[in-house]
Amino acid sequence: MRKLLKMCKNDMLFYEYNVWFRDQNLLESDQGYEWVACFTVESPSEEKAKEWGDKLSKEYLIRNPNNTFVSSSIKRTDESNLPIVEFDTKPSDEYIGW
Repeated sequence: MRKLLKMCKNDMLFYEYNVWFRDQNLLESDQGYEWVACFTVESPSEEKAKEWGDKLSKEYLIRNPNNTFVSSSIKRTDESNLPIVEFDTKPSDEYIGW
């Protein structure tokens, strides 16, 4: 676990973002039918972090139309082993891991 408080710059905070998708190419009984992606968003507020995570998730869906958005959540965090995404920057799909 990385301590994130020391890494913050310019009054930004860290938020853990989780998004659930469904893979429409799989049967509902398949293990990968519903899956989650998680990453940390460095953002000035919880609202902006959620908006940014949702925007990145929906852009992923444009590139991967076999998946559908189910839900997302956000929570403040001080420690994380997840990829860190800065607000208003677009990381690669490989970096996020989806």
